[in-house]
Amino acid sequence: MVAGSHGLRLESSCSVDEISPDEAAGIFLPGGMPGTRHLGESAALGEILRQFHSRGKLIAAICAAPTVLHGLGMLRGMRATSHPSCAAELRDCRYVESPVVVDRPVITSRGPGTALLCGLTLVACLSGARAALRLAEAMMIDVPGSIREEWSRWATTM
Repeated sequence: MVAGSHGLRLESSCSVDEISPDEAAGIFLPGGMPGTRHLGESAALGEILRQFHSRGKLIAAICAAPTVLHGLGMLRGMRATSHPSCAAELRDCRYVESPVVVDRPVITSRGPGTALLCGLTLVACLSGARAALRLAEAMMIDVPGSIREEWSRWATTM
């Protein structure tokens, strides 16, 4: 059981040690504090992330969580975003003030207010832009052109 910074409790279906890049399409790191700090301190998670990264598997991080990827050297030279309070920590990347940034195999997003667009980006990367746009339309979410461009960056690097 994990408790979030706002008291939300979630139960995982597996432990970090049970995550396999061979069996998963990707991995998502939630943000918030102190959870992001705990993620960054986990040697087991660091090793899993390295395996996902080396295999070109999707890695997504939102809010403060891109700092975990930065700490592992995974954002060096890449386009990325984060919660504005963490921007200064992401020195080795090309920081972009956009709701969602795609630089294969990594997706980063700014925070709770961008979570829906981040989720739709995950759908676009895993199931295609058409599926994400159909879902967005059904949910009555306007997807900005800049986000659609991010989706096309994923599609053109596959």
